[in-house]
Amino acid sequence: MKKILILGSTGMLGKGVTDALLRNKEQYTVSITSRPDTIFKGGRSMGSQKEPVIIRNDFSKMYDLSDFEQVTAWDATDLDLGKLWKPGPSQPDYVINCIGVIKPYFKENDPHKYKRIYVNSVLPHYLSGYAMSCGVKMIHISTDCVFSGKRGSYTEDDLHDAEDEYGNSKSLGEPQNCMTLRTSIIGEELKEKVSLLEWVKSNKDKEIKGFTDHLWNGVTTHQYGEICKKIMSEDLYENGLFHVFSPRTVDKHELVSLINDNFDVGANVLQSQSGNPVNRALATNKLLNSKLNIPDIADQIKTIASSND
Repeated sequence: MKKILILGSTGMLGKGVTDALLRNKEQYTVSITSRPDTIFKGGRSMGSQKEPVIIRNDFSKMYDLSDFEQVTAWDATDLDLGKLWKPGPSQPDYVINCIGVIKPYFKENDPHKYKRIYVNSVLPHYLSGYAMSCGVKMIHISTDCVFSGKRGSYTEDDLHDAEDEYGNSKSLGEPQNCMTLRTSIIGEELKEKVSLLEWVKSNKDKEIKGFTDHLWNGVTTHQYGEICKKIMSEDLYENGLFHVFSPRTVDKHELVSLINDNFDVGANVLQSQSGNPVNRALATNKLLNSKLNIPDIADQIKTIASSND
């Protein structure tokens, strides 16, 4: 069985990837990390350590700890990567890095901004370098926000032209000595509830707008987990940068409507123009995306909504 380490298992992306891998327990042994304050009171790790730990109630409701080979409390600003794994027979076959700071957290006059930039820009290179030195394969996620969205159909060869701090921070964090998957994701959150999907869900029975001049072809966090599984199970891993995306580009009005309908939000979604057209739809000049058999975004959203039933 392949040994998998998921970094950032309680974030929006990490939860989707973790859930996807746990559906195939016969193929993988899964270890996870998250911030100490998210998992444990006291910030300890589980596994071979003997000291008793107190598990936070919200974490124990999220996961059955017996599903994991190892659970490690680790802060992304900790430079001691040896806490994640030691080189040798017990090291993971794959590391899936789901740690990242999403756009809503990049705010002006944020006293923690330097940490957010470090996590997006510097940490991926530290992780990929350590993984490479150990012979471990690492899958890392990047974003379509490295592009301004002024024209769309961006390929891996297009120059980055982000105009905000978030996009620039992610632009700097795309290592080439691992497999970097550039995409855009939507999914449910466990805590902060600041993403698009959670915003739609929070507007039950209200009137909301969906922009018809914002175009998108990303994937759900669940689908990203399925993509990682396919890469590992079919030996599609390759160092470099790859675009992964849904087969159909939709505008944000359709995307918001799909979320509204599948999650029974009951909102009245109005077609609207933002006045600032954005088209970050991705394209590719590589073969990977054609091998992934990514379903239509409508089916992806239906899948994550039905998992709550």
